Amino acid sequence: MTSKYTTNDIVAKKLRLARGSRKQDSIARKLGMSADFVSNKERGLSNITVNDLAKFAEVYKKPILYFLSDIINKKYDI
Repeated sequence: MTSKYTTNDIVAKKLRLARGSRKQDSIARKLGMSADFVSNKERGLSNITVNDLAKFAEVYKKPILYFLSDIINKKYDI
């Protein structure tokens, strides 16, 4: 089964879910990045690298597998 969503789309959704009600600028400060950086990653407009994912995982206090679980389980309902 193939998905119309890219890996980047799926991880971007998990980034949005992990942020919850926290503001993007607050997360950006913790990452040492701009709010545009966070926004572009969350919207899937720029590729999410393994290094990006590790930084987000640390800020959100989530294991990296949290962001990849939908891909591993082939659950693509974005």
